[in-house]
Amino acid sequence: MTINERIKDFRKNVVQMSQAEFAARLGMKQTSVSTFERPGGTVTEPTIRALCLAFNLNETWVRDGVELCIYSRPRSALTSL
Repeated sequence: MTINERIKDFRKNVVQMSQAEFAARLGMKQTSVSTFERPGGTVTEPTIRALCLAFNLNETWVRDGVELCIYSRPRSALTSL
C-alpha cells in the first residue's frame, strides 16, 4: 500500500471523514487532500507532520506502513481517580 492509499484508507475507514472534514482538521483545503490521496500524489513533510499531530499517528506508519498506526494516549493521573 502506498502512502497515498494509506492516508485515504485512514480517512475513509478509520476516522470516517469526508475530504472536506479531513482537510479542515489538517488546516488545509479539500483540493489538497484530493491531490495527495491520488496515486503518485506528493505528500509533503508539513502534511505528514500535520497528519501525525492532528490524529496522533505514528510517523513510521504514515511513511512506510509499518508499526502501529495510532499511538495510544498516555493515561493521565486524573483518569485513574
